[in-house]
Amino acid sequence: MAKGSGMKTILRTLVAATSIAFLPLAPPALAHHVMGGKLPDTAWYGLLSGLGHPIIGIDHLAFVLGVGLMAYLAGRIVLLPVLLVAGTVLGCALHGVCSLDVLAAQHGRQTTDFVVATDARRHEVYWARYGPDAIRIGQPQVSAPEAVPDLPVVGPAADLYADRLRAVPGPRVLDPGILALAGPGLPDAGHEPLYLRRPDATESVRRKSVLHYGGGRR
Repeated sequence: MAKGSGMKTILRTLVAATSIAFLPLAPPALAHHVMGGKLPDTAWYGLLSGLGHPIIGIDHLAFVLGVGLMAYLAGRIVLLPVLLVAGTVLGCALHGVCSLDVLAAQHGRQTTDFVVATDARRHEVYWARYGPDAIRIGQPQVSAPEAVPDLPVVGPAADLYADRLRAVPGPRVLDPGILALAGPGLPDAGHEPLYLRRPDATESVRRKSVLHYGGGRR
């Protein structure tokens, strides 16, 4: 009895160690790649996409088998969801993406440089310049619309300041599908917001009295 228990412990340890050792070698996985890069538009396509992940990706299959084996060897069904969540967290990496880069990816390749601009409030725009290959040139900036280079402009600010920007047909709203598909391949923007404007209103440090002097007694 003790021998069997010891063997299970050894096997469980080996499976866990092997799974963790191969995590750095797993290639980036993009959601919905079963459908050729398209988002499933029906429940049936969504089911096929979920079933196809372990089939077309050896890293997916290894993950599913590894979690299943560890749960079986542990002998506890409750351990399965715990291992599933733990393995998913270990296999995920935080990759910050600039929203302007996503809009540029939606716009795609062009014949000339272009600008992506969004509303920055206070009559200013948050913008960045991109080459014909839709790759950002330099860092995003905040300025008045008049300070934006005289180039074709896409993004929400293109319509908002159409009288001061060279608005052209193109994306105006960020597409979550493009973010999911193209996000891992876009430049890493880090873990901190690139642009975070402080509010105009500030908290008063002087307390106002709620008592008013009436000028006499009643």
